Amino acid sequence: MHKDMFKVQSKYVVTLIKDKKAEYYQQRIRDADHKDTFKMVKTLLKPPDNQQGESIDEIIRVEELRCFFDNKIKKIHATLGTPADRDQDNVVCVSSFDHFESVTQDIVSMFIKKAATKSCSLNPLPTNLLKQSRIQDVVLHPITQLINHS
Repeated sequence: MHKDMFKVQSKYVVTLIKDKKAEYYQQRIRDADHKDTFKMVKTLLKPPDNQQGESIDEIIRVEELRCFFDNKIKKIHATLGTPADRDQDNVVCVSSFDHFESVTQDIVSMFIKKAATKSCSLNPLPTNLLKQSRIQDVVLHPITQLINHS
């Protein structure tokens, strides 16, 4: 029964997200000049870069970077001296994370509202949509459960 409810709710959320994304991009296209419109269309329709082969220059740069950090680590080790030179304090950690308190939907909602309204085209749901009360009503409970079960 819960699985069926979840499927129905998931389809509803996916539909809301698709509708809001479509609305968002339609508004951006309406508000943009021709130059920005072409940039946006190019970004949306651009196939992902296929970078299977590396150039020789990239390999050389990576090797130089590796050598730089290897030398840096060797210098740090040299300045630290041997382990016998350092204090042998055996510090025991008495703290542990064996119990976490569950968060409430109010707390999750508060964090969502305080989140910066920034988004990336890779986000499954833009932050400005997530902050809308209609969307929060749908996704707040599953997000809270996800946090508490993590």
